[in-house]
Amino acid sequence: MATTSTRRSETASIPQTNARAERAELAISAESEKWKDRPHHKARPRVRSVLMLLGILALCALVAVTQIQRRWEGRNRLEVKQAVLTADPIVLEATGNGRVLDVTVAKGDRVAAGQTLALVEYESIPGQADSAKQVEMVAPAEAIITEVLAVAGVAVLGGTDLVSMYEPTKLYFEVPMTYDDIARIDRTSKARFDVPGFGEVEASVSGVEADFGQAGEEGEERLANLVALPTDVGQLTGMAPGIIVDGTVERHADDATEPKVLQSANG
Repeated sequence: MATTSTRRSETASIPQTNARAERAELAISAESEKWKDRPHHKARPRVRSVLMLLGILALCALVAVTQIQRRWEGRNRLEVKQAVLTADPIVLEATGNGRVLDVTVAKGDRVAAGQTLALVEYESIPGQADSAKQVEMVAPAEAIITEVLAVAGVAVLGGTDLVSMYEPTKLYFEVPMTYDDIARIDRTSKARFDVPGFGEVEASVSGVEADFGQAGEEGEERLANLVALPTDVGQLTGMAPGIIVDGTVERHADDATEPKVLQSANG
C-alpha cells in the first residue's frame, strides 16, 4: 500500500515540475538565443512607456512655446483701462425767438436723415426779412436722439438747444493714455476692447483728440485721449455712448521722442 501511495505522489508531481520549467523558460533574458524568433512579452510595456514619455515631452514643448508667444505678444501690447465709447453730439438750436408748436420725437428714437423732429414758429429769423414763420426742424443725418429739450407750446430764444443726437455709425473709443505710451503707437496700430455683453470689438488708431494736462505728484506725466475707430460699425448695434471698457492697443518696439499720432483725430 505504501508503494502504491508513493508512486501516485510522484506521478502527481510531474505536471508541477513541467510548469516550473515553463516559468523558468519565460524568465530567460530577451537577449537569449531562444527569444530571437519569439515575441517578448515585456516589449509592449516598454514601447508604451517610451510613447508616453514622448507625449509628455511634446506637451511640455507646446506649453513652453505658447507661453513664450504670449509673453512676446504681451510686450507689443499695452493694456488700457477706462476707455469710453463715445460720439460727437449733434445739437439743433432755435434760429430765433419764437415758440415750439410740435415735437415729434423722444429720447432714444432712431431717426432718418431729413425726418421732421419739431415744428417751430419764429417771430423773425435773423437775415431773412420775408422768411416763413413756421419752420420744420429736421435731422441732418441718420441718428439716435439723446435729448429733447423742446416742449410744445413753450417759447424759445434764439440759440436755445432744442434737440441733441448722435450718429451710431460714428461711434469711437476714447482711451486715456500718457504721452510716453502714445509715443510707441501710430496709425497702423490696432486696438481690441472687451465690451460687456457684446464681446471683443476691434478698432484702428485714428489719432489724439485732446491733451488734458499733467498727472502725478509733480505733473511729470502728460495725458491725452487716444481715439480708436471700430473696424466694423455693425458690431456696435445696440451700443450707446458712455460704455466704459478695458482692452489692449498695439505698440511698436522702436522708441520715439515725440508721439507719432499726437494730432487731431480728424487730421
